[in-house]
Amino acid sequence: MVVDAGLTDALLAVACALGAWRSGSRPAGVGLLVVGAAACAGAARFLGADAVIPAHQLLVAASQGLGLPLVGLGALAAAGWIRERGVVAGAVAGVGLRLLGTALGSDLPGTVAAALGMVAVVAACGARRAWSGVLGALLVVVGGLAVAGEGSWAGLHRDAWFHLVMVAAVLSLGDGVRRTLSPA
Repeated sequence: MVVDAGLTDALLAVACALGAWRSGSRPAGVGLLVVGAAACAGAARFLGADAVIPAHQLLVAASQGLGLPLVGLGALAAAGWIRERGVVAGAVAGVGLRLLGTALGSDLPGTVAAALGMVAVVAACGARRAWSGVLGALLVVVGGLAVAGEGSWAGLHRDAWFHLVMVAAVLSLGDGVRRTLSPA
């Protein structure tokens, strides 16, 4: 049982729901809810419910290959750069990349799908000067590359630190996507 990671994952689940509500974008909202579902399963897992480990792993993969790309697609749609057909095609491509990674035994294609989603957020939110969205995308990248991992910092497991970075990220992403809906 890893209590700090479980509690911060629960906090992340709540933040995802708030970010989804705040975003005002159906694709971005669904994407954030997928991330939140992974956080719910993670909270249960880290608080001792080992039976949810397979579900948690599946939902983490879905967050990477579907959730974060949907946030990016939602930002592009909110900025008026793509239509619904583009969102569907992008979501299918993200899931396809994640499935390819699973078939190859690699996280790299799913990571690429998530990174492309965050590049889309930076492009759409940056063009609309919705800096909170840019900040959220950068926090996702920093959290994934620099914070997530084994060990602990200052008495907290790195998983807990990652969840805290992601709390700030998803709230910023939701706000940034909302701001892309407004005229520049």
